[in-house]
Amino acid sequence: MSTLRKYAALMRGPDGGLMVGKFSTAAEAAGVAAEREVGRGGRGIHSAELARRIGVHPRTVLRAWQDGKLPGARQGARKLMIPHHVARLVERYGLLGVAGMVARGQL
Repeated sequence: MSTLRKYAALMRGPDGGLMVGKFSTAAEAAGVAAEREVGRGGRGIHSAELARRIGVHPRTVLRAWQDGKLPGARQGARKLMIPHHVARLVERYGLLGVAGMVARGQL
């Protein structure tokens, strides 16, 4: 009897294209989806690019990260990478809006 795989997540296939993977637990599917957001290869949005998009100085984005207001952001060897879903929220609600979400425990 095989394990029922009822949870799906987008993932990269062997050819580099997107494919739907099936998983037996929601935690496995969420792990793959989260990896896709930031990725092993440093995928995400560079903090300077996010700053340019929202019209603030790059140091403003760095200060928000240092204050814990950008969840999931990862410091690489030289760059701060912001996950795509957090960057979309910042573009829509601004840094203060996202900081409020973090303070309320919504992120």
